[in-house]
Amino acid sequence: TVPAARAGVLTAVMLGIGWGMLPDEQAGGLVASGDLVVLAGLPVEVPLYWQQWSFDSAALAAVAAAVSVGAPRGSSRSTL
Repeated sequence: TVPAARAGVLTAVMLGIGWGMLPDEQAGGLVASGDLVVLAGLPVEVPLYWQQWSFDSAALAAVAAAVSVGAPRGSSRSTL
């Protein structure tokens, strides 16, 4: 992700706006200090939806194609 976006997710989580999945290097110290809590338990399957900007880019098209091919293999359900 874009570094500013990662910082924005952390800020939103720290403000209590919601929950998020953060990389260990970003959240590790905050978990150790008790400022963040790891939500543990059984995995929860939720539908995921792919969205991307309407920007003509060969790189974005390649990523979208890879996600469309790979996503059904990683889920018991697929709506792609």
